[in-house]
Amino acid sequence: MRKLSYLIILLLAVVPLSTSAQKPGSQNGYIKIPDSNAGRIVSEFVTAFNSDDSGGIIQFTEKYLSGELSNSGLNVMTKEKYLKIFGSLKSQTRTLTAVDIRENGDAGYLGVIFMTDKPKILGIEFFTDKAVNALSLLEMHPMNPPSPPYKWKEGKLSDDEIVSELRKRIKQEVDSDRFSGSVLIAQGDKIIFEEAYGYANRSSGQLNTTDTRFHTASVGKMITAVAIAQLVEKGSITFETRLSEIFDDYPDPAAAEKITIGMLLSHTAGIVDPFEYGSKINSFLPDTGTGIYPAVAFAPLTHEPGSYHRYSNGNYALLKAIAEKVSGVKFQDYLMKNIFLPSGMQIADSAEYSRLPYALNYGYDIAEDPLGINPKTPTRESAAAPFTEYNGYGNGYLCPRDIYNFLYALQSGKLISREMTDLITSGKTDVEPGAPVKYGYGFYDVSMWGVNFRGHSGGGGNSGIGAEAEMIPDKDYYVIFLGNYDLEYVRPLTFSIIRFLGAQ
Repeated sequence: MRKLSYLIILLLAVVPLSTSAQKPGSQNGYIKIPDSNAGRIVSEFVTAFNSDDSGGIIQFTEKYLSGELSNSGLNVMTKEKYLKIFGSLKSQTRTLTAVDIRENGDAGYLGVIFMTDKPKILGIEFFTDKAVNALSLLEMHPMNPPSPPYKWKEGKLSDDEIVSELRKRIKQEVDSDRFSGSVLIAQGDKIIFEEAYGYANRSSGQLNTTDTRFHTASVGKMITAVAIAQLVEKGSITFETRLSEIFDDYPDPAAAEKITIGMLLSHTAGIVDPFEYGSKINSFLPDTGTGIYPAVAFAPLTHEPGSYHRYSNGNYALLKAIAEKVSGVKFQDYLMKNIFLPSGMQIADSAEYSRLPYALNYGYDIAEDPLGINPKTPTRESAAAPFTEYNGYGNGYLCPRDIYNFLYALQSGKLISREMTDLITSGKTDVEPGAPVKYGYGFYDVSMWGVNFRGHSGGGGNSGIGAEAEMIPDKDYYVIFLGNYDLEYVRPLTFSIIRFLGAQ
């Protein structure tokens, strides 16, 4: 699932924006846009949008968004659609002011946080195509401004006090319509908090329950990573195994000689993200089949393998194909036997699991409501409502207890050795230089507020999917939020609770 840069959402989770505070390299309290190719395009966009002359944004669109464009999630993007989005945005805010910027090592990427005329902020990701000096994708994410840090009850608390504090904190978000979903928090083998909030289906009045299944999107990358780690422990492959050693007819032989399994797991391989590649890859969702390459294998690399981290679902589509090739069985069957059953996950009984209710996803129609001012509506991803999708980069609709059972089994040594668990969950590469976030093999490794936590998120990109599954190893806590609102709502709440639990 395409999603807003981890660092942009991290910023919103922990740092209240202040346009009055001078920032390094800023002018008049506002951030200075870098003098790079991507930065110059962003500067042109801001100038064109803020102009009173509507012709400026039309000229910008013709210049930078008239070529072959990438899709935004499952939404096919066109020049005409961008013009509609810009028109809707102009009707909601006259100006955009850049207040923070995030880069990710890729010279063609720039993520920008904008203040608007409304009590809303707007995150925009700019993906440039350097070959033709144009944009391949411009993705918008409406968000509420960060709130001041929540005032938790201080000191060491009893179990009952912890539960009371958790309930008050979550209720605050629910009452403000910033969270809808199901929550599970456990310490070791004891579930200390398990509650559900909001509607699974607003039109029918169906409520979310603790057994409701939610689209977990990229949370499934942890499951794929554990499957690969199992094959490593069996001696079938190593993290240094190259693609050329697995596939003797890989579409790009030169790339196959350079790309290792470890690079795929850590998003450093340079494999394109199918959600960013647009009409060139319209068939990236189907089952790969044993030994059959996903469509991303036929696309040019985005960068030299191993040079830096660039998050891409394409890496995990290839890992699925590798697991099938090496194990000789379909990926779904492998997961059922080697992960779902040993973990005691309900999904192992697929027939019974299919009877559990599932939640529709609710978000904003960016073309009509780019700032997310109007009520949320079911997203396009909700229309298909697949019950399972074993594609490697997302592994099905799940309920919180199943994710907890998976993570607890992982930490207990039931799926792979404890040494292997520590290896794959430990950070291998910077998500952004100097940031407190690293990416391991299918797990983020974050250290903030004196707390280390490891796990993965899923959703974003106006999908109406917001999933967070995190472990605090030192305290043996498991924090799982599955929501049917966007990740931009779920992450700040999850991180606030992690900070609180880390102090206990």
